[in-house]
Amino acid sequence: MRETLRDPIETALDEAGDVVGAQVVRLRDIGDQLADEIPALSAAVAGVAGGVEGLAARLDSVDADRVLDAGQETARTRGPWIFMAGGAVLGVAVWAALRRGAPDEEEPPGELTEGDDEA
Repeated sequence: MRETLRDPIETALDEAGDVVGAQVVRLRDIGDQLADEIPALSAAVAGVAGGVEGLAARLDSVDADRVLDAGQETARTRGPWIFMAGGAVLGVAVWAALRRGAPDEEEPPGELTEGDDEA
């Protein structure tokens, strides 16, 4: 079971690290753009970028076995019902995120859209 879960967890951690790393680059670019106009805001953005960079470093240091161990410990100590409820909430959150990112559904054939001419 551990082997089956290790690869998806490692992939998710890598992708999360990449996303957070990209945000650091964006924040640093914003800070550079603001440096001449609003130095105080530029410094604040640089501080936020540093914190986000720390998060990226932590994500890079977490390994899949550590995540699996934390999940097992949580399931063992908090009880299976709490663990299942957390999984359900996570599943709904992932579904909602994927749904938002999905392209709009095409209209079914035979229905006219605004601007179509009737034959």
